[in-house]
Amino acid sequence: MNGRSLEPAELDAIATARFTAIVHAPYLATVLAAMTFVRQPGLDTLAVDTRLRVYVDPAVVGRWTTVELAGVLLHEALHVIRGHHHRQTTSGFSASLYNVASDLEINDDLFRAG
Repeated sequence: MNGRSLEPAELDAIATARFTAIVHAPYLATVLAAMTFVRQPGLDTLAVDTRLRVYVDPAVVGRWTTVELAGVLLHEALHVIRGHHHRQTTSGFSASLYNVASDLEINDDLFRAG
């Protein structure tokens, strides 16, 4: 195992959360199933890139519940589905401001969906 691979317990937690997310939002199953996970200590969250690599801080995996982790996986999937990466790079807005705006845009939908 290299320094960027998740440990078995972290992989189990991610797998359980991914299954929970798929049950809750089966229309996102293809995106959720295509995600690969990269260990990223110190991130204090999860983040996704355009190639569906999800960067995972192992500290949050141990701290968050399965439902919370599933919600974050859905959140990251929606960034990709909605083209936020591409739109941010072509918008001319600052990356941090665009990220806050896109997070808010996703979170209100997730809260409404339960």
